[in-house]
Amino acid sequence: MKDNYQSSGSANNGNSGKKSNASSRRGKRETNLRKGGFLRFQIGLILALLLVYIGLEASFSMNKEKELPPEPYIPEEVIFDPDVILARPEKPKIIAKQKPSPRIKAVPNHVDVVPPEDFIAIPPDEPSNLDPGEIDYVEPEVPEEIPIEVVEEVPIFPGCEEVPKSERKACFEKQIRKHVRKNFRYPERARVLGQQGRVSVVFKIDKEGQVGDIQLRGPSELLEKEAERIISKLPKMTPGKQQGVPVRVPFSIPINFVLED
Repeated sequence: MKDNYQSSGSANNGNSGKKSNASSRRGKRETNLRKGGFLRFQIGLILALLLVYIGLEASFSMNKEKELPPEPYIPEEVIFDPDVILARPEKPKIIAKQKPSPRIKAVPNHVDVVPPEDFIAIPPDEPSNLDPGEIDYVEPEVPEEIPIEVVEEVPIFPGCEEVPKSERKACFEKQIRKHVRKNFRYPERARVLGQQGRVSVVFKIDKEGQVGDIQLRGPSELLEKEAERIISKLPKMTPGKQQGVPVRVPFSIPINFVLED
């Protein structure tokens, strides 16, 4: 009994081993088939795309237009005929018709023109009663006072008589400043009180050449009096003139009083 059981068991074991080997071979075969099928699919896809690309290139090259060579340049021949003159047509000139003035009325030659009642006709042979000697000429009035900037002839300071007329104003101003420096004297009381500043002086040279009508404006009365003293010592001058007539000429000058440290 034991021998029969062992023999049957070994037979069963051999059969089972054969079955397992067969199943493993079948699995490997299926795996290889799967891998080979995917690889064949890829190769077929690449071949198909390659064929499509070649077909497109062939069709594009067939449909491509051939480039024609450029045509040679042939210059145009211009024939000049001196007998033929090209001229532009002139535009017609438009002449405006002049309208007669409404105040002028054309009168035929055979119609006698009657002058108005207030019209006085003077015969050409009859002399005129107008006498040029009876005409009164009125000269323009010359103002009595003219500033030195606009007067025709400025006052002449003594010593400027020989100076040209165009330079007399500069000579006048130079001599005035020289006179102020020569006669300047600082008031002692103003020096003690510490008074200083500028005094504006305006004076007039009258028709006789005398200096008068002095007007002063300064920081203190002491300085104003000193400035008045300096200006009152100006000499007599030749008066200024406008159209040959003597006139009053005003003039202004500042006098500075400065204390030295």
